[in-house]
Amino acid sequence: MDEVGFWRVVSETGGSARAVGLERLGWALRRLPAGEVEQFALLLVGKMYALDTTAHFEAPVFGADHGEPVDPEPVDAELFVNVRLAVVLAGRQTYDEVLADPTALSRRAWPELFAAHGLLHRVEQVCAERGVAGGMPGLDLAQTGSNPLFAPELLLPGGFDPPSNPWLGLTCRPDQAAFGRSLPGPRAQLQFTLLLDAVLDQLAAVDGFRELFAAHGFRAVLLTLELGPAGWPPATGFRDDGDRLHVDLHRPFPLHEPTPHQITDWARQVLTEALDLAARHLNRSGGTRQEGPGHGAPEHDEPDQSDSERGGESTRGQGHRTWRGRL
Repeated sequence: MDEVGFWRVVSETGGSARAVGLERLGWALRRLPAGEVEQFALLLVGKMYALDTTAHFEAPVFGADHGEPVDPEPVDAELFVNVRLAVVLAGRQTYDEVLADPTALSRRAWPELFAAHGLLHRVEQVCAERGVAGGMPGLDLAQTGSNPLFAPELLLPGGFDPPSNPWLGLTCRPDQAAFGRSLPGPRAQLQFTLLLDAVLDQLAAVDGFRELFAAHGFRAVLLTLELGPAGWPPATGFRDDGDRLHVDLHRPFPLHEPTPHQITDWARQVLTEALDLAARHLNRSGGTRQEGPGHGAPEHDEPDQSDSERGGESTRGQGHRTWRGRL
């Protein structure tokens, strides 16, 4: 599904959050293949994410009573989700205007502001009905404060909890040239980011992983994923920083213009392997954070097949390099 298809489906609502319009949107989505439903959900989350900025949050928002503007609504984290959904429901022209100029939010009334959340619920419902793997993708990124352009201190008075899980983090650093060839265009790259985040949240909820790392004294595991071109030799490194375990991953990105399912499968394999390698690393080291003489010595994933690089900080085994060190 492309931009034209996305806005065509949104137009089924007639620009309204009323139940009849959302039902028409639901039926339009149900007529699509599951892959296009997933694409629609990703595009919706991406548009909400783009509006999740401090400037948009701080713009006065007027509701309406029988078509007449009323006093500005006090916007909090929850209502700001509705505000952004209402902007999407208003259609492509209004969305583009508000995206480019946050003050455009204040130049009109939003009569169905409190009902706009129904759009998100309806898309979630259809994703579940059509069997989209893992449910609606990237849902956490629809929450207020997901975008780095949003100042997190704005949410503190309301006690808003950040959407990300508290123990497993990920930073992705792709080789831009290779990544651009594999995922041409900002829409494909945003989709990749959303799917990667969704897989991370699924793994964070798996029973056992969090407890295993906590038993070794780590309250957080922070993954750094550096992506290179196909054929780039994979490598894994471990660093500890107090009660945080850093796992540094160098991986090739072998996919070219992949489907969402291919990205999801690849991400699940890479991130699950990373957590498994980290668990094996802790088990081999006796579960203690390394201190004192000898720390930073090379560690082998497969000791019986490795070829040591004398005098260096790494070893290689079956093309997979593993090292460890301290921040």
